[in-house]
Amino acid sequence: MLGMARWGGDGGISRSDEERPAPPLFIPHAEKEHKKMISRHGQLCRMFATLIETDRVPTEELFDQSVIAGHDPADWLCDQLWDCADVLPSALRAELDHAANTYGQAARMIHAKREG
Repeated sequence: MLGMARWGGDGGISRSDEERPAPPLFIPHAEKEHKKMISRHGQLCRMFATLIETDRVPTEELFDQSVIAGHDPADWLCDQLWDCADVLPSALRAELDHAANTYGQAARMIHAKREG
């Protein structure tokens, strides 16, 4: 039952649910990891935006060209963003006729169109 005192692990009575402090709104280390994820995908997202807008991957923006050696640049880029849950900017969603909301959904959609 909510609000009733409970027995604590040391034989004492724990505070009621109403007295418990609220959980933090964010977890600091999770916030840091999220920022790293965004910055890591930042360049790829910009390249993906160019792919959507021009149907061309700006491979000259890659620091290490060897990562795409032997791969179709568009397929490689889609693979990199396959599971990305970052939200697409509204302009890119409009370019895709609002068929995708995240970079991952858009990557999978573009990959399927290129395959078919």
